[in-house]
Amino acid sequence: MLSEEELLKRSLDSFCGTRFKRPESVIVADIGYIEGFEMSNAKYVTNLDAATFQSKGDGAKFEYGYSRIGTAIGLKKLGCGLFVVPPGKCAFPYHAHSSIEEMCILLEGEGTLRQNNIEQSIRAGDVIASKITEAHQIINTSDQDLRYLVISNNEPVDVVHYPDSDKILAASMVFDEPILHITRRSAGTDYYDGE
Repeated sequence: MLSEEELLKRSLDSFCGTRFKRPESVIVADIGYIEGFEMSNAKYVTNLDAATFQSKGDGAKFEYGYSRIGTAIGLKKLGCGLFVVPPGKCAFPYHAHSSIEEMCILLEGEGTLRQNNIEQSIRAGDVIASKITEAHQIINTSDQDLRYLVISNNEPVDVVHYPDSDKILAASMVFDEPILHITRRSAGTDYYDGE
């Protein structure tokens, strides 16, 4: 089994490739754990009207309600989340995944898709593909809630790049406890610093 450092290095190598400069060094700061995906009483059918939501975001620019539909019906390899984003907000910063592809299906409302530094209007009925290493963000630019499903592959390791803030997030579900770390790409520490 590969160590956490080896998995992170492979993900960084895969993500950075020739499109991005690989960070010279990485400072890993622990900002918490990812919620577990296990559910003992999973169903096979659920209705979106019965979804219960967790409120997330910083309240300023980022705010959304989120319901784990995939885990509610017992899926392990395929993720599905229902999002409700209020007017003028977005769920996430502009970001790109190293190992996760996402398909977004807009159910209600209108907004703006920012993908690969191009903005375009989106509305209910649109289906959006966000491929690996392609930066994307959905912004509710309307005066009504924006409601959408995001369906994605669940991968044990993912590295996420945030181009606007030059951050890297590394997530691992490989070890006994899930790990989530975030750092700036420009962090100037040596690999052996503090060893």
